[in-house]
Amino acid sequence: MAQHATEFTRHLSSVGGKAQDTTALQSHAANAIAKAQVVQVPPLEQCRFLDDFNTPPHVCNARVQAQIEAAEQTHGKEHVHSIMNTPEHHPLRKMRRFDTTLLVSEMARLRQHGFMVSKRLEVDSFAEAYYRLYSDDMPVYITADSILHACPTKLPTSFALLGQRFVWSAFIFSKVVFDQVMQQGQKVKRRMPSALDAAFALFGNDEAANLLLKRMSSSKSDPDFVPFRDGQPYAANLVALRRTIDEHFTKAAGDSSRQQTESISTLWIRALRELSVESPHSASVFHSSAWKKRMMNTQLASLTQLRHDTVLYAKQSYTMMTRCEYAAGFVEPYPALWTCMEQLATRCSSLVSSLGQLAPEGNELKSKAQFFSRFATIVGDLKAVALAQERKQPLAPEQDKFLKQVMEESHGSGASRYLGWYPKLFYKSREDSGKSDILVVDVHTDTPSVEHGDPGGILHWGVGNVNFGLFIVDGVTYAGPVFSNYEFVTPINKRLDDDEFAKKLPEVVSPSWATDSFLCVDVE
Repeated sequence: MAQHATEFTRHLSSVGGKAQDTTALQSHAANAIAKAQVVQVPPLEQCRFLDDFNTPPHVCNARVQAQIEAAEQTHGKEHVHSIMNTPEHHPLRKMRRFDTTLLVSEMARLRQHGFMVSKRLEVDSFAEAYYRLYSDDMPVYITADSILHACPTKLPTSFALLGQRFVWSAFIFSKVVFDQVMQQGQKVKRRMPSALDAAFALFGNDEAANLLLKRMSSSKSDPDFVPFRDGQPYAANLVALRRTIDEHFTKAAGDSSRQQTESISTLWIRALRELSVESPHSASVFHSSAWKKRMMNTQLASLTQLRHDTVLYAKQSYTMMTRCEYAAGFVEPYPALWTCMEQLATRCSSLVSSLGQLAPEGNELKSKAQFFSRFATIVGDLKAVALAQERKQPLAPEQDKFLKQVMEESHGSGASRYLGWYPKLFYKSREDSGKSDILVVDVHTDTPSVEHGDPGGILHWGVGNVNFGLFIVDGVTYAGPVFSNYEFVTPINKRLDDDEFAKKLPEVVSPSWATDSFLCVDVE
């Protein structure tokens, strides 16, 4: 940490060290604007499968029933009966169960951005989202959110002996609050950091720059104003942090021996940083400002999960089988992300294997090493599909089959059992893929200050239910699960746990930067 602090001081000096100087931060904001493309969305009525998503199940089922009756008259009831009882996919068996009919406001977002995310259509888990699409024979979009959620971030018990570890987000927070921010020789009274600080400095997401500039110039009259966070200049500190972290990851990327010894959390951050890089896929939907905010949502939600699962060793900052299939499939177009996730899983497998030679729970660790190896293989398959789709190459038969086996569910004489490759990404049990995983973590404590008139507070990050995303790529409509992401402050004496957050969730407001772009929160 001392080395990072030294590098931060050097970079702060290079940008002038003046908190009020926003020139460098403005250049990042301008860069985001320059790269943003105008989305070319085809007329929605021409988009394949959109009518299926936007038609109520009872209407779809009435059409299918009419087709069944017509087929019985033409081919006989016995023939139709054999079709209905075959394990093969057939249009006459395409009965809908789940309603994805869009509101007018949701259709407007889809028409504007080429994608939209609906909070109204949220579900308890990523597996449930995939199962609903599978059950209704709908096209599936495999999101980075779902794979990041599945990959376990809880380290083996043996790591607890290492004590509290260096955490980048805590380092960032410590450098953007009192008493680290200076303006004209005076310490700036910024006492509460923000997730956007991490989005810009840690992940290199330039889309956050303009949002941060607006917050710095905001006043108490603004509806989203947060006392002791907004209306305060600290641009120089942010840019110095960004340069420090960019430099660290750039150097590490060029040092193969260093990569082999990086911590799991560092590899995780490296993977998330790839979502700030332009997608190699040419579709304009992946290059808009709204899309970059969706990627920022993914980054911050995944970081929340990482902080939650490593809270014991993270040093906090202080101020001071059914017969269905998917109609089509598409993989999140970030091959570099999948490469990093593959490397992360391989590193975990190697690390756990080495621990197994020393730890008493050797058999369990061996099983976990094998699990991470399988995880790496699946992520490698996702990378191969993403590369083929980027190059607009036809998928190999086994790749097409892979996309149709994301999720299955069979009901036997008891509880449901999840099948497909997605549930295999969960270590303890496949059924874990279908469980709700609402969580919250406190990431910063603002101690009360009589001098500043600050009652203090605790900054929390949370992940709630799984939102429903609709994506139009090259005229084809796909659906997939998307993280929900929250940030809020509680009084200094109220630190929430997961259960308390779950009860509070209905009243927690989504970030305005999300609802102003891709996230629809209308209920009717």
